[in-house]
Amino acid sequence: MLSIVIPTYNRAHNLNLCLTALTLQSTLDFTVIIADDGSTDHTRNIVFDDWPFSIRYLWKKHNCFGTAIMRNMGAAVVEKGTTAVLFLDSDVLLNKNAIAAYQDLHKKYPEAVVVGRYDWLPPMRITKNDVLQRWDDVINAKLPTSQAKGGIVGPDPRAADNLFTEQLWQGKYACKIFSGNLLIPVAIFRQVGGFDENIIRHGGQDAELSIRLQLMNAQVIFSQQVVGYHVYHEVNQEQRETSLRINMGYIAQKHDLPALGLRVNWEGGRIEYA
Repeated sequence: MLSIVIPTYNRAHNLNLCLTALTLQSTLDFTVIIADDGSTDHTRNIVFDDWPFSIRYLWKKHNCFGTAIMRNMGAAVVEKGTTAVLFLDSDVLLNKNAIAAYQDLHKKYPEAVVVGRYDWLPPMRITKNDVLQRWDDVINAKLPTSQAKGGIVGPDPRAADNLFTEQLWQGKYACKIFSGNLLIPVAIFRQVGGFDENIIRHGGQDAELSIRLQLMNAQVIFSQQVVGYHVYHEVNQEQRETSLRINMGYIAQKHDLPALGLRVNWEGGRIEYA
């Protein structure tokens, strides 16, 4: 059994698109857990709309941008018999065969972490009808992508002025997962201890979890059959950069890594550490 955990905060429109894309899946054999970090928009109305799959809705009062907290909260309430959790961002649209591909790989490799692609859509207003009626038009508008395995597949259109491209962490550990489109067996997730809840706001959860997965010699599979299309939205670049630096400094200290910053290697489609 597969559970999809979707953390969200004040992204009702994008969440609507995300859930709509799930209705187009070639199989609806899954449950959805929405972990809401205290949204004040109409997220609740979206969640309780008429969907062709079951949804469990979790809400907590907002006091930080605690995506790790919400992911862990969602994973903690999966139904008995659930063998894998798919972590999906609320601004990501899965391709139509994504769930079936995830399930096939999980059945074949039940102890493996499976990472899907993550493609960035350019700035454009996408409606629910666009997803339902004009899917090919939407995804064909995405930015050019590389064939790199895993990680970030297209350049982030929000990263103005080469925000993350010239700072360097490289070497022993490499970010092999991107938690906006990621399947983890429940047993592995519990063994590794879930996401680090000390990491809040923007960036670093993927990197830190990657390190712990590698330390426990977890098997990681990258699938080109699973594509998550990221819906563009504005972010505060200054806050994002500050948050990344704080989180990467914390990760360096926790794992005894040199705190030399972060570099997103777009050509290689991955984040590297020293």
